Amino acid sequence: MANADPIWLPEVLRAKGLTCHIYPGAFERGHGDFTLITHVMAHHTGSFGETPRGIAQHPSLGLASQLYLGRNGEYTLCGVGVAYHAGAGSWPGLPANNANFRTIGIEAANDGGGRPGKPHHEPWSDVQYQAYVVGVAAILEKLGKPADHLIGHKDWAGKAQGKWDPGGIDMNIMRDDVTRAMGGVAPAPSKPVEVPGVPVDYAYFQIIRRGDVGVRVVALQTRLKRAYSKLVIDGYFGPHTEACVRDYQKLHPPLVVDGIVGPATAASLKLVA
Repeated sequence: MANADPIWLPEVLRAKGLTCHIYPGAFERGHGDFTLITHVMAHHTGSFGETPRGIAQHPSLGLASQLYLGRNGEYTLCGVGVAYHAGAGSWPGLPANNANFRTIGIEAANDGGGRPGKPHHEPWSDVQYQAYVVGVAAILEKLGKPADHLIGHKDWAGKAQGKWDPGGIDMNIMRDDVTRAMGGVAPAPSKPVEVPGVPVDYAYFQIIRRGDVGVRVVALQTRLKRAYSKLVIDGYFGPHTEACVRDYQKLHPPLVVDGIVGPATAASLKLVA
C-alpha cells in the first residue's frame, strides 16, 4: 500500500485511549491506494451482530470500510486501502459519486434503531457512541480537518440511494460532539422545538419535501395512497406527491399547507418517527 494510505489509524486511535485490533491482512487490503483523504464517513452495519470479517471481506464489496466499531466501543482495522462504502451521492467538497477515494469509512455494529427517525443516541450505548465521537475526532485531527469533515452515509447518499445510516444519530449533534472532543467549543445543545399536539418522538423528524427520493418517500406515498388512489408509489417526491400532501394538509387543520412533510404532518400521517 502507498504511503498515503492511513496505516496510522491504529496509532492515532490508541493514542486517545481507544482499543484498535488489527484484522489479518489489513495492511495489504483495499481497492487501490489513496492519494488524498479529506473526510470521515459514518455508517451503521444494520445489525448488532456484524463482525470485522464482514467488513474486511464483504462477499460482494470486498473491503467495505477501513474501520469496524464494535458494540463494546473497540475498533478493528479492516484495511488501509480504498474501501467500497460510499456508493453514489454528493456532498460539498467531495467529487460526486466518488467519495470512496477521499474518505475513511467507519462501520459501527448497530441497527440504528431498526428504522429511520429514531431520536439521537437512542439505539447507541454510551460506550459505543463515545468511542465513535473520540475516534472520529482523532482521525480528523490527524488529517488536519475540522469536525464538519465528518459526514454520515445519509448525508452523502440519502437522496441518491435512500440511505439513512447511521440511524439514531443526528449528524449535527455528532459533529458538535466531535468539535468538543477536538478541544473546540460547540454551540450548546438546543432543546427540540415542541409543537403543540405533536408527540415528542417526532421532534427530530427530518422533513421530506419535493425533490427527495428514497425509502422515506415510499413510506409517505404508501400512507397517502389510502386517500389518493392515483398516486404512484415510486419513491420520488414530485409535483403529484406534493399536491397530495397539500390537499391532505388542507383537510387536516391546523396543519400548515406548504406541501412539506415536517413533524406535525408526519405525526398526523403516523409516519415512522
